[in-house]
This record gives sequence, C-alpha cells and structure tokens, in this order.
Amino acid sequence: MPKTPNVPPGPGGESAAAPAAAVARRADWPLLILVFTAGFVLMGFEIAGSRVLAPFFGNSIYVWGALIGIVLAALGLGYWWGGRVADRWPLRQLLGGIGIGAAAGVFAVPYIGPAVCQAVSGVFGEAGVLWGPVAASALLFLLPGILLGMVSPFAIRLQAQAVESLGRTAGLLYALSTIGSFAGTFVTTFVLIPWIGMSLILKVLGGAMMVASALTLGTGLRAAIPAACCLFVSAVWAVTPAPPALPPGAGSTLFEAETPYHHIYVADSAYGSRYLYFNRFVETQISLDPPDHRGLSEYTKFFHLAPAFAWPIRRACFIGAGGGVGPREFLQRYPGVKIDCVDIDPVVLEVCQRYFHVPRNHPDLAMIEADGRMFLRRKGAPYDAIVLDAFTIGGRIPFHLTTREYFGEIRDRLAPGGVLVMNVISGLEGEKGTMFRAVHRTMAEAFGDLPAPGAGAPAGARHVHVFDVHKWLGGGQSRNVIFVACRDAQAFEAAVARAKGLAGAGTLAESAVALLDNRLDRAPDPGAIRLTDDFAPVETMPF
Repeated sequence: MPKTPNVPPGPGGESAAAPAAAVARRADWPLLILVFTAGFVLMGFEIAGSRVLAPFFGNSIYVWGALIGIVLAALGLGYWWGGRVADRWPLRQLLGGIGIGAAAGVFAVPYIGPAVCQAVSGVFGEAGVLWGPVAASALLFLLPGILLGMVSPFAIRLQAQAVESLGRTAGLLYALSTIGSFAGTFVTTFVLIPWIGMSLILKVLGGAMMVASALTLGTGLRAAIPAACCLFVSAVWAVTPAPPALPPGAGSTLFEAETPYHHIYVADSAYGSRYLYFNRFVETQISLDPPDHRGLSEYTKFFHLAPAFAWPIRRACFIGAGGGVGPREFLQRYPGVKIDCVDIDPVVLEVCQRYFHVPRNHPDLAMIEADGRMFLRRKGAPYDAIVLDAFTIGGRIPFHLTTREYFGEIRDRLAPGGVLVMNVISGLEGEKGTMFRAVHRTMAEAFGDLPAPGAGAPAGARHVHVFDVHKWLGGGQSRNVIFVACRDAQAFEAAVARAKGLAGAGTLAESAVALLDNRLDRAPDPGAIRLTDDFAPVETMPF
C-alpha cells in the first residue's frame, strides 16, 4: 500500500492539503456566472451576427460557413491566449477587463456593422458573394470572439487552487460554458429574434456580458467604481439608437419588424409608391393611387400568364406572399376564383393586409402560414394554377423549392390542364445563367419535356415555356425569368389564341396579351445541373 505523504499541519492542526481542497470546492459564483454568460453570449452573438451580414451578402451557405469558421478560429485563439495570459497574470481584475472588452465588441457591432459590410461589399464587388462574408466576419466578430474564448481557460486558472482538483474544475467550467452556449443558441433563435430586433439583441448580449464581467472585479470601493462605470456605459449604449439598416433614400418607414426569416420594412417614397423590404432588398412595390393600388414590379404582371395556359381558373395557390399583389389582382380580375396564399412568415401575411390592400376576411382568399412545400404535401385539393414566388434574403430561392422532387409534387397537385408559374432571378447566359439553366432542365424533366421532349403530345407542344421579363437586358445580366409549366403539354400558339379570346371578352387585360411576346423559344439544356433534394446548390449559384 502506498505510504501517505507527510504534509505539514496548518494553523489549526489540519493538513495544508485540506484548505486547498476546500478552496477548490468552494463555489466562486461571480466566476461561474461569467463563464456561463460568455458561452451564452458567444452563440447568441454568432446567430444574431448572421442578421448583420444578411442584408449585404444574403443568407447563403457562404455566409454561415464564413461566420462559423471565423467564430471557431476566434475560440481557438482565445483558448490559447487565455491560458498563456492567465498563467502570467492570474488576476481577477484582468479577467474582468477581458470580459468588458468582449462586451464592448458586441455592443459595437450594430453601430459599425452596416458601414463595415457596405465597405467590404464595395471592395470585393462581384466576388463579395464568396469572400465578402469572410472579410466582414473577421472584421466584426474575430476580436470579440477571441476575448470571449479567453474567459474559460482564464477562469480555470483562477478557480483551480490544487492540482488534485484541476480536472474537476476544468470539467465544471467547460460544462458551464457549453450549457451557456446551448442556452444562448435556443434563447436567441426561439425567443430574442422573433420578439426583438437585431440591434437590441446585440445590446442585450453586450449588456449581459458587461454586468457579468463587472461582478468579477471583486468587492470594495476600488472594484465598485469601475463596475459602476461599466453599468453606466452599458445603459448609455442601450438607449443610443443604432443606424437604420434601410438603404439611403428608402423613404419614410411605416413599419419595421424582425422575424425569424427577415428584417421587414414598409416604407413610402416621396414619389407616390410603397415598398416592402426584406432587409435591404425590395420585395414588392405598389402605387399609392386609389382605387387599385396597382403593383409596380414588372414581373408580377406575368402571373397573368396563368389564364392564357389554363382556363378557367377555379382554384389558385400562391406560394410566397410578398406584398400580396398577385392574390389581390387575381381576386379583382377573376371573380369567383378560390385562392390559398401561403407564406412561412406570419408577419408577411399581416403586412400584406395591413399595408398592401389585400382584403381581410375575404370569402375567396385564405391566408395560410406554412412552408410552401409542406403545405402542398398536405393539401389534397387540386389547383388550376400554382404561382411560386418565394425568396429568402437577397433574391435566393429556398433550395427545397427548386428540386425535381418538389416539381413532381406540384405536378401532382395540379388539376388537368393546370399550370405552374414560377419567378426566378437569374441571367440567361454564361456563369450568371447557371440558375436559369438548372431550373429549366429540372422543371422540364419533372413535367415531361426531358428526356423525350413532347413525347405523346402534338407537334410543337411543350410542357415548359419560358418568358424573359426584361428582354432588353443582355443575356449575362440578372433579371426576372418566368417559367410556365403545364401539366398537359400544349402548343404556344394555343395559349396565344386563348389569351386573345379572353382579352376580347374582357376577362384578361389587353396588356396581358403583350406578355406573350416575351417568350424565349429555347429548349432546356440536358447538360445543366439537375437539382434534387440530394444536390441543389442554388445558394452558391451566381445570379
């Protein structure tokens, strides 16, 4: 049996190891609170940070990859530097100062973030989609992330007073930090973002870190004065408004809300029009002139291609509400049509009715909060027309709404003779035409034009027809491209004749007939990317 080492007795007769172990076991609550708060703030900072980058760089996989990568790099550097600094200067006041510096970095982001992202976007130009998020993330999140990462190893050095308890102490503090990160992730995602704006979220996180850091400074007058200064600075910062995220000249803001999906603005311009912004991007524009308050976005006119290819329209479904221009005009133009308007964001549905003149409680209109794919999967009733106009931040279509499987589900939900009308933002040629070619190929395959175009249909008939909204633009420039996919193949000439007949009867506006002149007589490219649930890199496609 190993011999028990002789340990000199302490002042009260007990061994010196006893008080050391007692110190190690004693809970240092300010230190534990700081470690938990640092973990909480780090993850909340990362998630809220995505909302800082999104208005300038979108919400693509590049943005999230850059943000996660920079935060992980910051943590690694923070762990390393935190341990080295703590071994050399194991002072509580220094740890408190590190925490205060981290809080200041979090506080600063809503004030400097838009300017930094704007500058980075200008420097990188078109390459900003790829490298802009990396540069902006490094400038905004690297230093605060390093300081937050330094907290845990520094706290371990202060808390562990005996080698015998070092493992237990490290385990406890890293567990607290991880639990804090878990809480920060869920609270920010499910509580803070749905209820308060991004600027206020970052102020809350910075304030929490400032308070927790002030608690570690100790007691007495020498500690109370800097702690009081920290709390005062936090209070001043909290009530100082951050600069607006709207682009200059957007007009007077009528409504602003942060949702889990967008930062939404409604603004009136001085020129008699109203805009719906998702972050800094215009989603919908209408005229303020009564009585029709017509839509001013050119592409929404092309939704009226639906009756040219499928008449009569008894039931229609709009996936992606935007400002509700399409459903509102269908109700006005085609009396008796039953419309389901589906959007994943309930705030968007409310904004449609409150600011964009979509009627409330209309017997023929159902406003439905749901994901566009899940809704169609559950919905049994067939539609004569489905309009797919759903976008995330920056003009990107959610990938799961572009795949071969989803187009197959849409075709199954169309009534005989029914059509899908889909809006895509893309170029037509070159690299910027990648999205157009991929959607065209995928849709044509799902509806039957590939691999055997027109099989079993009359000569010249197609399932998928393409329309260029801005045909005066060069092929390499981004624009709205409208796809019309028919459940049953038909010749384009038949749609022209039908449209002219409907216009002559007053059912279809004469201007809608002119839209047919924008058709692109182009076959799908069988060599283009085939979008599937397994592989749909639409977030990384240039447009």
